[in-house]
Amino acid sequence: MVLGDGLALLRDLDLRRQVPALSQPTLVICGDRDTLTPLGASRWLVENLPQARLAMIPGAAHAPQISHAEEFLHALEQFDDARP
Repeated sequence: MVLGDGLALLRDLDLRRQVPALSQPTLVICGDRDTLTPLGASRWLVENLPQARLAMIPGAAHAPQISHAEEFLHALEQFDDARP
């Protein structure tokens, strides 16, 4: 039941109008082979979040933290190093 409720929220809730109001630095990490969350959605987030950066991991699908752990950690470290 919990999974179903969570999936229903993802299907029904549209928060795109609130995205530009988020001011915290954000790293959007995605894989270029992700079919669940397409690259276009990640690009949209980066274009609409005031302080966002995109880290696209070539060859990764929906869970780059598992399939491409080294590249994922490198992206996190670079993001952390760039923050004041």
